[in-house]
Amino acid sequence: MGVSFHGLKRITLTLRCEMTLITLQIIQLLIDVFLLAVLMLLFRTIRSKEKEQLVVSQADFVELKRLMDESQTFASEFMAKLDEGKRELQTIATSLDEREKRLHEIVEKAEKMYSLPSNREDEEVERERYGKALKLLEMGHELKDIARELNLTAGELDLLNNIIRFRSSQKE
Repeated sequence: MGVSFHGLKRITLTLRCEMTLITLQIIQLLIDVFLLAVLMLLFRTIRSKEKEQLVVSQADFVELKRLMDESQTFASEFMAKLDEGKRELQTIATSLDEREKRLHEIVEKAEKMYSLPSNREDEEVERERYGKALKLLEMGHELKDIARELNLTAGELDLLNNIIRFRSSQKE
């Protein structure tokens, strides 16, 4: 027969692998049988102890039922309180959302009312208004009349008066 050395080596390795797999399967089977025996022994031990402890008196049964009913009552009360708390939190959250919305509206309104001029055209209008107020103050018009006509505050007019005084002191 023409079997080469490498062919024999391959056959030997194949037989060793098969022997190893068979050996492992036999070991696994023995371990399974051992574990089954241990489990059976354990169940017998538990059953014998259960038979000894299975005696429950009527009083114990009544006490267990009372405790279960009490537990169920407490659980129902807890769930009712939990639902009540949830409703209260939702009410508070809704109220806070409404207040936050109102606050944003007020802030936006205030920003619009008191915002500084945003572009050059607005700045020119403001300069003309203050320039006109300066001229009217120099001409001796009443502060109330100027404030009403140009929509200026008393503080703004005081500042303009101070500017006029400063200019006149600089000229001297």
